[in-house]
Amino acid sequence: MLNLIAFKYPLFMLGLAMNMIMFLNMLSMLVVLPMYMQMALLVSALATGLMMLGIGMVLASVQTNTLPKHYPDGIAITQTSQQVSGAIGIAVMVSLFSAKQNGYLTDVANDLPAAAASGSSLVFKISLIFAIVNVVPSLFMKKPK
Repeated sequence: MLNLIAFKYPLFMLGLAMNMIMFLNMLSMLVVLPMYMQMALLVSALATGLMMLGIGMVLASVQTNTLPKHYPDGIAITQTSQQVSGAIGIAVMVSLFSAKQNGYLTDVANDLPAAAASGSSLVFKISLIFAIVNVVPSLFMKKPK
């Protein structure tokens, strides 16, 4: 069971919100990027898998140091929020990708690579907006005392 005392700290809450946006973005891109590479760019599954393996090797768990007295509670909440926001991000972004791709196939042309590029383009633009929005709260982060 999560100890919710960490939610009393505004700096933790700000960092948690930023972390959730970042994980929503990152995990959804880890799903959409291989789809784009294979369907739009026609890259082989092996090459795509090797590239994704390389990305996975450099990712590290994002932790928090804004809770000196409640560090374990903050870690548990942070990791839970990462999983939830990642699952939401994947579901939403893949749904948007599919809807745009299907719309292209129906309305424009029966060209799967172009349709996949169209769906990917929409998702990449949304991801960019999330990344830019996430910069704003980072301006209010300060070192804990």
